[in-house]
Amino acid sequence: MRVAFIGASHWHLPLYLEPALALPGLTLAGMADPDAARAEALGARYGCAFDRDFRALCRREKPDFVFALGRHADMPEQAEFLIAEGIPFALEKPCGVNLEKVAGIAALAAARGA
Repeated sequence: MRVAFIGASHWHLPLYLEPALALPGLTLAGMADPDAARAEALGARYGCAFDRDFRALCRREKPDFVFALGRHADMPEQAEFLIAEGIPFALEKPCGVNLEKVAGIAALAAARGA
């Protein structure tokens, strides 16, 4: 399974990444972070693809699963993209800054059968 992490400079990254890397058959597909230097450093450290644009990384690397971390204000946009692309994901909580944003994610997921 090819797994990517977006919003990878989030302090929770090790809580997800370290157990994931211990799973047999898991390949780290890439790291994305708006901070280009951080994305590059993580890519170099783990020997995987990297990009500052999570959309570009996902479209290029085609992960089977994404851990979406980062700022809560950015999570609805991340979720909307991943749902539209049909990429299964785990979204850090809270996944939005208000009920309207979170309800929008739920409605989109329901409409797509996700």
